[in-house]
Amino acid sequence: MISFIIPALNEESNIQVCIRSIRLAMQTKAHEIIVVDNGSDDRTVSVASAMGARCLSKPNVNVSELRNTGVLHSLGTNLVFIDADVYLSKDWLFEFKNFLRNVFDKRYFITGSRCLLPDSSSSFIEKNWFSNLENSNSSYINSGHLITTKKCFQKIGGFNRKLETAEDYDFCLRASQLKIDILENKKLIAYHTGYPTTIKNFFLRECWHGKNDISSFRNFINSKTALASITNSILVVYFMASAIFKSSYEFLIPLLLIIILTISLSIIKFKFRSLPNTISTAICFEIYLLARSASFFTPNRRPAARSNN
Repeated sequence: MISFIIPALNEESNIQVCIRSIRLAMQTKAHEIIVVDNGSDDRTVSVASAMGARCLSKPNVNVSELRNTGVLHSLGTNLVFIDADVYLSKDWLFEFKNFLRNVFDKRYFITGSRCLLPDSSSSFIEKNWFSNLENSNSSYINSGHLITTKKCFQKIGGFNRKLETAEDYDFCLRASQLKIDILENKKLIAYHTGYPTTIKNFFLRECWHGKNDISSFRNFINSKTALASITNSILVVYFMASAIFKSSYEFLIPLLLIIILTISLSIIKFKFRSLPNTISTAICFEIYLLARSASFFTPNRRPAARSNN
């Protein structure tokens, strides 16, 4: 049996599409859908229950605890962690069976894929940041669409309930230390409808995701993103101070360094595709780096509901 575990908070507008896609993909294959609700005050639970999902209540805990709770109550040998604003392709089960036929150790593995954007996505941020993520290399599987076995999950020790964010990166890092294979499979297609569509919400999202990097000095110095964001912020301050207080063209030096930094990072992360695309992505990268620096000053809570993107 396959257990689908969905953490949810006020996902009334998304949960029906998510569950329907699982039913359509699985057809008659044995499976269960477990929705672990974080204290929704909308119709998330009633909608999920009406569609046959088993709903558990776990208010006021982080997403790691929600996922761990789902596993604790699951019956399946294979676990699929999927976010409520994600839906599967109709060929998902076919591709998962192909994966299982070819995987070396069927007991211990982590797979999944980066969620794709729906075809209707058209905002600047979606086109120039999130669409590029599909082609980027990553050392971990995002927990919005992460698949493993119960034995593997238990061997790793589950998600770290102390982490508010980056719990998927931590999970895969501990798996790597145990020599467990992390095998991204782009044929396992899932779509994410909850990506931010505005610069404001993209900024707030990255402020939140940056919290783990600044949770300790060790995390900070070991994070390339945190170090890049601080370097960028120093250059931005230098640029602004030079532009305001100096009469010469000294401000061009930090400006040029900022441009070189963001373009270089864009090419490293996403590869070079075209000059216009790289420039647009570099602008997104600047927003990303500023948001990660702003993590030091923003409240330690998740951004507002994703349906308001």
